[in-house]
Amino acid sequence: MALAAAGCNPVSGVKRGFQELKGAEAKVAVIDDVGSGELAAVSAVRVDRVVSDIGPLVPQEFVVATASQLRTELSGMRSGGAGGPALVSAKITYYQTGGTVRTLLGNEKMAIMHVSIVSDKGGQLGEFLVVVSSEALRTTDNELASALARGVAKYLKAAMPRTE
Repeated sequence: MALAAAGCNPVSGVKRGFQELKGAEAKVAVIDDVGSGELAAVSAVRVDRVVSDIGPLVPQEFVVATASQLRTELSGMRSGGAGGPALVSAKITYYQTGGTVRTLLGNEKMAIMHVSIVSDKGGQLGEFLVVVSSEALRTTDNELASALARGVAKYLKAAMPRTE
C-alpha cells in the first residue's frame, strides 16, 4: 500500500524487470515461403548485401552492424546441394530507438528488415520480414542488429534440409 501511495506500482516494476531480462526478440513474417526443396539444391547460404531504404533515419553504423551479425550467423550454413550458394539480400525498412526516456514511457526499440533469398542464378527462393522489438532499457543497436540476424538464421535453419 505504501508503494502504491508513493506512486510506485509493483506490477510495473515486475513487468519492467521481465522486459529487461527478455531483451530484443525477433519474429518472422513469411511473404514467400523458403521451402526445403529449393534450399536442397544450394550448397550454402551467403550474405549478398544489407542496405536501408529509409536513408538517414537509419544510422549507417546500424546497417554495418546488421550486415556483420548476419554474416556471422549464416557463416556455417551448408546444404547438401551441388548448386551454388543462396544469396541473402536484406533491406532495413523500419528503425526506431527511443532512448531511455522514450523507452520508459512505453516506446519500443524496433527494427524491421525485408529479406530476399535468391539462387546464385537469380531465381527467387523466398522472401520474409524479420521484426525485432525490445522494451528493455539496456537494448543497444548492436543487440537489435544481432536479433535481426538471429531471426534470419533461425528461419533459414528450420527451412534448410538436414545433411548428415
